[in-house]
Amino acid sequence: MPAHKLKIRYNLELQTNGAWRLQAWTAEVENITENVFVYQRKPSVPYETSQRDVFVNIAQPSDLAEYPEDVPGTTYPFFRKSSIDLEIDNSRTVYDTIVGMRSDFRELCKALDKVDP
Repeated sequence: MPAHKLKIRYNLELQTNGAWRLQAWTAEVENITENVFVYQRKPSVPYETSQRDVFVNIAQPSDLAEYPEDVPGTTYPFFRKSSIDLEIDNSRTVYDTIVGMRSDFRELCKALDKVDP
């Protein structure tokens, strides 16, 4: 199988409250799913029935095999989506987040190339 490729697009916007809104999504994929952002469904407030989805990490190969796409399964509260929408309080953290995500995407593709050449 050819190499695994993943291209991510970003949108960065300064909010009126001084925070940065970072949106990222998979724009192009080759031999890999577009759903590489892992989320966890959690209660909004402890002991309440309302829930919220929280971005956790960029998927690892085991996450791709284990976690469902778009909604959590019955076994785990984790699932994968094709985008994130984050609010970050300062520009240095935005930079570190983007650099870290790029590194995680490269590592994911390298790992998949090793296990599924």
